[in-house]
Amino acid sequence: MAKEEENIGGIDPARTIVGLDIGSSKIGVFIGQLEENNKVRILGFGNPPLKKGDANELEATVQALKKAVGDAELSSGVDVKEVYVGVAGSNIRSVASQASIPLREFNGVVTKEAMKRVVEQASQLVQRPADMDIIHVLPGDYVLDERGGIKNPQGMEGTSLSVEVQLVLAQKGIVRNISKAVEGAELTVKGLVLEPLADACCVLENDEKELGVAIIDIGATSTDVAVFKEDKVVYTVSFDIAGNAITSDIAIGLTTPMDRAEEIKKMYGTCRRSNLLDEVTFTVPGIGGRPGKDCSRKHLAYIIYCRMNEILMKVHDDLKNKGFDGSLGAGIVITGGTSLLEGTQELAEKIFERTPVRLGAPRKPDEGFSEIVCMPTHSTGVGLLYYAALNDQPKERRETRTTKIVGSVGSKLGRIWSMLKNYI
Repeated sequence: MAKEEENIGGIDPARTIVGLDIGSSKIGVFIGQLEENNKVRILGFGNPPLKKGDANELEATVQALKKAVGDAELSSGVDVKEVYVGVAGSNIRSVASQASIPLREFNGVVTKEAMKRVVEQASQLVQRPADMDIIHVLPGDYVLDERGGIKNPQGMEGTSLSVEVQLVLAQKGIVRNISKAVEGAELTVKGLVLEPLADACCVLENDEKELGVAIIDIGATSTDVAVFKEDKVVYTVSFDIAGNAITSDIAIGLTTPMDRAEEIKKMYGTCRRSNLLDEVTFTVPGIGGRPGKDCSRKHLAYIIYCRMNEILMKVHDDLKNKGFDGSLGAGIVITGGTSLLEGTQELAEKIFERTPVRLGAPRKPDEGFSEIVCMPTHSTGVGLLYYAALNDQPKERRETRTTKIVGSVGSKLGRIWSMLKNYI
């Protein structure tokens, strides 16, 4: 009888997953259910604004999170207990490491244990700063003796096994603050996920990741990048400059409050600088009792263009310096709320020259919410569900319903190994 009650409405509590996207201006909670073939049915979501300027920002975050959870639970009929949380920003670092082990202990045969051992060794060889924790260990291809480019060497024979991994590190302070906010809402962190990795799960196609692609998430406070080649993450980087910088420029340039500048950006914002925009004007409210004034869209476009050009040039120069210039067969995919600005794709095409560029949004799910969540603004929140679909297991297969935050993951690589199986 209890089993029947659990599946009312086709919802299986043992297969539900929750993504949490903590933004600078809003909190997003997305509830989904694992389906066959790693598909996700989105059951509900909550996306309330996060009020800034409060004396206690942690408490404001907790209250907004509670509201988001309540909205998501109401729309889905599912109780939220555990969440996958997206992390981003310049407090995140990506470090490469490699290691090699002899296969004598394994009788010259590559086993899962041997693969686990070499990945752990590569992870342990990194001298990470004391204030950083490992949140991802992403193995690349393996090398067996002199033969490289092996995705899964299990069962093969040789004398030594090598691997290069990408370690994604986050500042402990950020991890602790996330933990406090989530625990304040009476939830548990199931895992921390680098936001562009989550984005990639619902925005990128498999062919793109195989050919080579860079996904650029331009959010409110940070621009986050992940590069894929041969279906592996080979590089990540974040910049603390994004949509809020554009809003600030508008506020200063037009002498208007930040909230009004954000409205102007959404209503009239564009990266295109056309002579036709001279004919389109809007009124900018004054501040401090000053009268309002008219402004042309062309002037606004120039303000936005300058900052967006700077953001995209930072990414372009960084990828070029890292040797990815001209080597991304599938080009550039831009997502995130700021990508909604008119003209973003055209500007990116000019900056990245011969590299193809497209705008990315979550793929439309087969069931559940569709158009509402299939927007670049929700790429991370939806992507967290798809990430969980690749890395999670139904709750009845786990020893406990809850797990502790991945704050000490650096010393608990065994826990990470369960997530790495999907990459090998």
